[in-house]
Amino acid sequence: MALITVEIRSVQDDAEGQLRAYNAFKTMVDAYRAEHPKFEDDIFIAGVPIFIAEQKALMDRDMGTLFPLALAVVTMILLLFFHRSLGVLLPLVNVVMCTLWTLGLMAILQVPLDLITSVLPVLLITLCSADALHIMSDYYTNRAAGRDNRAATADTMRAMVSPVVLTTVTTVLGFLVGTASAISSTRTFGLFMAVGLVVAQVVSLFLIPAWLYLWGGRHLFKMPPAPPRDWLGPFLERRFTTLIDHRGRFGVLFAMLLVTAAVLATNLRVEDAGAEYFAADNPFRLADQFVNDHVAGTSPGWIAVQGNGAGSMTTLEAVRFLDELDRFLMAQEKITYSYYLPKYIKHIFYVLNDMDPTFRRLPEKQDLTTITDPATGVRERVAVDNEWMSQATPSGRG
Repeated sequence: MALITVEIRSVQDDAEGQLRAYNAFKTMVDAYRAEHPKFEDDIFIAGVPIFIAEQKALMDRDMGTLFPLALAVVTMILLLFFHRSLGVLLPLVNVVMCTLWTLGLMAILQVPLDLITSVLPVLLITLCSADALHIMSDYYTNRAAGRDNRAATADTMRAMVSPVVLTTVTTVLGFLVGTASAISSTRTFGLFMAVGLVVAQVVSLFLIPAWLYLWGGRHLFKMPPAPPRDWLGPFLERRFTTLIDHRGRFGVLFAMLLVTAAVLATNLRVEDAGAEYFAADNPFRLADQFVNDHVAGTSPGWIAVQGNGAGSMTTLEAVRFLDELDRFLMAQEKITYSYYLPKYIKHIFYVLNDMDPTFRRLPEKQDLTTITDPATGVRERVAVDNEWMSQATPSGRG
């Protein structure tokens, strides 16, 4: 097998650039296969940039799938339970506005989406609809009691402002606790979830009652016939009556479940799964597994050693130190491969000495070698000064 290493000149959080590079490599591989139909060997493309690129592609796919899916689920639930045009339209306007405002603020502040924050749109749709649902439910309860549109709107807001503000404040505070995390993605997630909830609160308390006041008595679009009766209320009433009648037993059962959950929580495993974020048949995960099993790691680590002054890291003493450091590192269990200055010098020394195995090493300050005079054919042993290496580069870093 052969390993070709390419270093991409782009910053690590430039997912768009990493994805373009990944697509360019895949295009080259596909073109090569098309030009050589008999070529059957496997070609794997792996590495940290590919991880970021594949992560970006998956997040784009999820955003394009889960966001409309969540919106469709919420719409179906609103149709099922409210069965009125404004009961569907106003909560949807609420969640769409809070999602757009939140993502728009992230774009303005140039805050990128990552594996954690990519779930923001779906969570915003589900959580930010709560205030609007409470208000619409109470409004329709008042209308069913015989109040006209304006009286029902006023009574609804008098009754619902305190509860929806309290629930939003407690939820926002819960997410803001996440901003104390040392993990930047968790801080970003907590902050912008709080922003989305505040936006939803503003829309619920100002826009929705205004619309109800103006158009609450109208049907904006034709709805299918309502179900014959309310089935959810009686169902829950029966279930909770049973729960209350046997509250002692259920209390013991709940306490047992709570203790069990607390014990199991102590066995949680915390790790960065890396390639395991992707499905088992994902191309990056297959490539990552192959490279880690057969060649080297796909996540490089760099160790910089700095000397005193220009050229200090290209002396024979410094090179020998780097060689000893590499031997120590390669003796560690998790390290599989390294490349560094002494490795290249060993290979150059080996090649310059006609592939003599005795020269597969670092040179000494002076080495004896055999030179053949091309004119006379006479062979003689001469001493070669290897101190030229200290003038190979003016850099003080290795």
